[in-house]
Amino acid sequence: MLTSPIDANQLRRLRAEFPILSQRFNGSPLIYLDNAATTQKPRAVIDSITQFYRRTNANVHRSAHQLSHLATQAYEGARDQVANYLCVSRNEVIWTSGATEAINLVAYSYLIPRLSPGDHILLARSSHHANILPWQHACSAKSAMIDVLELDQQGDFDLELYQRLLEQKPKLVALPQVSNVLGTIYPIQLMCQLAKEAGALVFIDGAQSLPHFQVDLTTLGADFFTFSGHKLFGPTGTGVLWGRYDLLETMQPWKTGGEMIENVSFEGSSFSAPPYRFEAGTPNIAGVVGLGSAIQFLSNQDRTALERHEQALLSLALEGLESLADIQCLKSGSNQVSLVSFTHPRLHAQDIAKALDQHGIAVRAGQHCAQPLLASLGIESAVRASFAFYNSAEEIGWFIEVLDQFLQPTQITNSFDPEQLVAEINQARGWAERYMALLTLGTHLPIDNSVRTDDFEIPGCETRVWMQLSLTDEGKLRLTADAQAKALRALLYLIKQRVDNSDAATFELQPLEQWVAEMGFENHLSRTRGNSVRRLLDQLTELSETIKSGRSL
Repeated sequence: MLTSPIDANQLRRLRAEFPILSQRFNGSPLIYLDNAATTQKPRAVIDSITQFYRRTNANVHRSAHQLSHLATQAYEGARDQVANYLCVSRNEVIWTSGATEAINLVAYSYLIPRLSPGDHILLARSSHHANILPWQHACSAKSAMIDVLELDQQGDFDLELYQRLLEQKPKLVALPQVSNVLGTIYPIQLMCQLAKEAGALVFIDGAQSLPHFQVDLTTLGADFFTFSGHKLFGPTGTGVLWGRYDLLETMQPWKTGGEMIENVSFEGSSFSAPPYRFEAGTPNIAGVVGLGSAIQFLSNQDRTALERHEQALLSLALEGLESLADIQCLKSGSNQVSLVSFTHPRLHAQDIAKALDQHGIAVRAGQHCAQPLLASLGIESAVRASFAFYNSAEEIGWFIEVLDQFLQPTQITNSFDPEQLVAEINQARGWAERYMALLTLGTHLPIDNSVRTDDFEIPGCETRVWMQLSLTDEGKLRLTADAQAKALRALLYLIKQRVDNSDAATFELQPLEQWVAEMGFENHLSRTRGNSVRRLLDQLTELSETIKSGRSL
C-alpha cells in the first residue's frame, strides 16, 4: 500500500477549505466519494462568486462604465489563468457551459463542414456519451462512418487495433484521456502522435484527467482539448474548449448572437476572431470568475503531493475491495486515477449505493453515461467510488467497513414472515429505517422468472423491471412483477398487495399514488435518470386503462 505524503494536520487544513464536507447525513459525517460526477468547491470559489455579485456584477465587454470594466477584467483574467494552466495562448481558450457543449461546438463548427459520405472518424468504446453522441450525429448527417477502438482484457486501449483503424484515414480521432468508469489513464501523447502520422486531427476529452493531474497541451499533441469546470472544483455550467488557433480561425460559429460579431447588416454579417467568435450572448460571468478561482486554488497546491495522496487512497480502496467476498473490480489498465468501479454477482449496484447512503457515504451507481462500455463488459450497472485529494484514509476504511457489513449474507429461514417486514416498512421512523426494511424484504422475496421476459420489461429504467397486469375470470386485476434491484422488488411486492383482486372496472390509481407519496418512495427511489417509481405507476395506469377499454394486453 502506498503512503500518503500529506499528514493528518495538512489534510485537516485542506478539508477545512471545503465547507460542504462538514455536513452530516443520516446521523453520519458526509463521506463524498462521487468526485468523478462533480467535485466539491473550495471556499475561495464560493467566495469569488459571491463577491462578484456583491461588488462587480455587470455585463462584460459592452459598457464604458467602471463596473463593466471591473467585470471584464475578472472575466478575462480567468481566461489568462486557464491559458497559463494549460500552457496555451489565451486566444485559444473558449468558454463553454462544459465539456458537452465544447464537443458539440467542434462537431458542428469543424467536423460537419468537412465530412463527406464514406469518411471515417474514430471513437473509443470507453468514451462518455458526450464524446460519442455529437460525433454520431455528425456522421449520420453526412453519411460518414464510425470506427470503434476497443479495450484489451486489462482495460487498456488495444493499440494494435488502434493502428489498424488509423489505416482507414479518419478525419478525426476523439478519445478520453481518462475513462470516467474505469479510471484508466490512456497513453494520449503516443496516440496523438500516431494519429497525426495518419493525417487525423485529435480531440481529447480531459474532463476526468485534469482534476487528478496537470496537463501541458504544448506536449500532449492534441488539436482540441476540453474540460468541465464542475469536475475541476469549479462551478457548474462552466467549461473550456481549447483549440489550435489556425483551426479555430477556419471554423464558423455554431451559435450566433450578441458580442461575437464585427459587423451586422441585413445584407450580411462578419464575426469576431476567436475566441469571441464562439461566445455568443451574455456568458456565465460569475461562473467563469469562480472557475478562475478554482484554477488559482489548484495552482497554489503541491499537485505532486496531492496526486500521491490520491494514489494512496486508491491503493487502500483496492486492497479493501479485493478483501471482500464476491466484489469484482472492473479492469482498469496499467495506469489509473483514484477511481474504482465494481460489481457484485447478486446485489444490484443501486442497492449497494443506497445502503452506503444510509451511512452518509456518497457513491455513484448505474451506467455512468457509458452504455457501450458496460455492454462490452457484459454488465448493466456498476458502483463507482471516486476519490479527490480532500478524502482521507479513514473515510476509505469506513467505506470498506460499511460495505463489508452490507455484503454479509442474510440468513433466510423457513420462519421468514413477509407481512412482518411489510409492517416494519409501514411503521418505519424515517426513510433510512424504511429502506433497510425494504432491502431485507427484497432479499427474501423469490425471483419470479415467469415475468422476466422482454415482453414485460419496462423500458428506460436503470435497473431492469418487469411488470404484467392480467385479468382473472372474475374480472379482478392480478399483478406479476419483479426487479433486479432488491429495494424495487420489495416495492413491487407492496404495490402488488394493493392491486391484486381489485375490480378492473373501478380500479383507481390515485389512492396508490397517494400511498407511494406518503411513504416517500417516489422521492427516495427515483433520483437517477430513467429509473423512477413514476415510470412504474405510469405503466400500471396504461395497463389498467387497456384492460378497462377491453383492448388486448
